[in-house]
Amino acid sequence: MSNTVEQVAISLAQWRQRLARLLLRALSLIGFIPAIAGAYQAYVDGYYLQIPIRVSIYMGILVITFWNRISYKLQALVYMVLVGGFAIFNLLSFGLNADSAFFLLSIPLVAGLFFGDRAGNRTILAILLALSAIAWLFVNERLVVINRTPTRSADIEGWLVSAGVFLALSYGLVFAQGYLLEHLAISLNQSKKLATALEADRTGLENEITHRTQVAERARQEAETANYALRMQMWQVTGQAALSETMRGEQDVHTLAHRVIEHLCRYLNAQVGTLFVTAGGRLRLTGTYAYTPHPELPQEFRMGEGLVGQAASERVTLRVDDLKASPLIIASALGQSAPDELVVVPFSYEGEVCGVIEIGKLSAFTAAEIAFLEHCSESIAIAVNSVKTQDRIRGLLEETQRQAEVLQLQEEELRAANEELAALNAELQRKIRDAGYTSDIGGATQV
Repeated sequence: MSNTVEQVAISLAQWRQRLARLLLRALSLIGFIPAIAGAYQAYVDGYYLQIPIRVSIYMGILVITFWNRISYKLQALVYMVLVGGFAIFNLLSFGLNADSAFFLLSIPLVAGLFFGDRAGNRTILAILLALSAIAWLFVNERLVVINRTPTRSADIEGWLVSAGVFLALSYGLVFAQGYLLEHLAISLNQSKKLATALEADRTGLENEITHRTQVAERARQEAETANYALRMQMWQVTGQAALSETMRGEQDVHTLAHRVIEHLCRYLNAQVGTLFVTAGGRLRLTGTYAYTPHPELPQEFRMGEGLVGQAASERVTLRVDDLKASPLIIASALGQSAPDELVVVPFSYEGEVCGVIEIGKLSAFTAAEIAFLEHCSESIAIAVNSVKTQDRIRGLLEETQRQAEVLQLQEEELRAANEELAALNAELQRKIRDAGYTSDIGGATQV
C-alpha cells in the first residue's frame, strides 16, 4: 500500500513537471504573437535596431523552453528572466500595452507553477509595485515611451485597470493552483499515514502468519519424526517377531544358522550373508545366504583374526564401505559384483561371544537397519546357546543311554555267568552226594 502511494506521489510529481514544461512551451508559443506585433510596430515606427533584439530575445525564450537536457526549474528561472527583460524592453518602447501585459502576466503563472504558490504571490506583488511605480512615472511624465508621444493619463488609467484585472486573474489562478496542490499534498500525507498503518498491520499479520507457519512446520516435522520412529519401531518389532518364529522348534546349529542368516538378508534386502558360530575357541562358518566360496575366504577365524575375529574380539559392530577388491562377491548367472557396504555384528550370551553375523548389500545400511541387527543379535545369541545346550544335553543323554546299554549287557553276561556257576555248583553237589561225602560237604558249605 505504501509503495503504491509513493508511486502515485512520484507519478504526480512527474505529471506536474510535464504540465509545467507544457505550460511553459505554450506560453512561449503564444508569446510569438506579441513578439511579432512588437517587431512590426518597431518596423512601422522606423526603429529597425529593435527588430533583431526582439527576435533574439524571443528565440532565446524558445530555445530555453524546448531544451530537455536542463532541469525544468532552471528553464522556468531563465524564462522569467528573459520574459521580464522582454516586457521591460517592450514597456519602454511602446508603453503598458497588451503585449507588455501578456509577458508580465506569464511571469507569476510560471513562478507559481514551478516554485509554488508563495513564489507566485510574491511575483504578483512585485509586478504590481513595479507597474504602480512605472504608471506614476508615466503620469508625471518622468518616463517617456521611446516610440510614441508622451502617454496620456486616460491611457495610463486604462492600462492600470487592465493590468489589475489580469493580475487579479493571475493571482486567482496561482491561488487555485496552490490550493489544489496543498490539498492534494494533504490527501497524499493522509494516504501515506493510512498506508503506514496498513503496512504495520500487514507486517504484524505477516509476522503472526510466519510465526504460526513456523510452529505448524515444527509440529509437522515433530509428527513426521515421531511417525518415522514409530514405523521403524514397528518394522523392528515385526522383524524380530518373524525371526523368533524362524528360530522356534528343535533344530541343530547348522539349520538354525542357515535359517537365521536367510531371514536377516531377506528382511534387510541384502544380497549376501554369512553366520559364524564359536566352536572350540574358533569362529566357524555355519550358515550362509547367496554365498560364493572363494579360496581367499577362510571357513573359520581365530579371535582377533580378520573382520569377523576382530568384531568378536572387540564385541562391537564393524562397517566397511570400500569393498571393490574384496573376495566376497555377489554372484548371479548374469555377472558378479562386490557389495557396497559390509556389516559385521557379533552376538554374545552372558558375556561370552557365541558368533558373528556378516551381511553385505549393494547399498548403504541405514541406522535403523544397524540397530535392528544389534537388537536381533541378543535373541540370536540366546537361540544359538539354547541349541548348543540342547546338543550337549542330547549328547549326554546319548552317552548315558550307551553306558546303560553297556551296563545292561554286562548285567546279562553276569547273570549268565551266575547261572552257569550255579549249574556247575549243582553238578558238583550231585557228584559229591554220589561219592558219599554229602554231609561233610554240607557242613563245609555251611561253614
